[in-house]
Amino acid sequence: MGQCEFMSHEELLQFLQCAPVDLFFKDTEGRYRYLSDAFTTERGSGRNALGLTDRELHADSAKAAHYWAEDQKILATGQGCEYLIEIPKPEGIRIYQVKKNPVYVEGKIIGIVGAFNDITRQVQMERKLRELSFQDPLTGLYNRTYLEVRAKPALKEAKLPITVVMADCNYLKKTNDTYGHEYGDLLLKRVARIIRSALPAGCTALRIGGDEFMILCEGCDEEQGKALVEDIRRRFVQETTDDRIPLSVAFGAHTPRAGEFSFSEAYRRADRAMYENKRKMRLAQPQ
Repeated sequence: MGQCEFMSHEELLQFLQCAPVDLFFKDTEGRYRYLSDAFTTERGSGRNALGLTDRELHADSAKAAHYWAEDQKILATGQGCEYLIEIPKPEGIRIYQVKKNPVYVEGKIIGIVGAFNDITRQVQMERKLRELSFQDPLTGLYNRTYLEVRAKPALKEAKLPITVVMADCNYLKKTNDTYGHEYGDLLLKRVARIIRSALPAGCTALRIGGDEFMILCEGCDEEQGKALVEDIRRRFVQETTDDRIPLSVAFGAHTPRAGEFSFSEAYRRADRAMYENKRKMRLAQPQ
């Protein structure tokens, strides 16, 4: 027999209250028969919930219905479950991991035991790390990972007009070779800062390669795309104060006129237009 046989009722309750996670027990009708003091709902906490169901406790009917459905699965299948919930508290939203298992007595399920653990800090850290993985560490702009994981899937659901702008620094290699990579990094940072400062609502800037940048503009038609590029060009001229780091950038843009948006096609056309602009800029340089 287990050691609980030698514990008094008071000792057992104290043991449950001091467990490193918060615990609860529901009977087969979904009524709470035991709750840790820290148990919280939108309408109360702790012992105030004893004898009540989730439908009576939670202001959010959809959330209560979810809890009820999960409990019914456990009672029907004898299999536990696990999920995350968010609970509003005075200090802000808290995130809990909930685990539930059936409780058997003499081969019959008499209820459900559950544990809920506050993992708010862990989830926040995971979200922060995920966001950092989407950020180019040099410029602070979004990176290619963000493009693949977030931007491209979102664009599939977006409505036209959508404009894709490509930008390429003309003198990055020359700057690196002549003054060193420190100046090359400074060039990229300045370009990124100016692009970011010009972005209207609905536009997202990314650094997708060594000296290549992309701007994704939802709700931006062809004329607005051209105006954005011209605005960025003007800002480059205004910012060119160091002859050692010339702010010369080639641009190309494409705005699909009709039909279903194809990112790969828009990217290809914008990239081709950018390289054509780069070629013309080289030909225009004094020999």
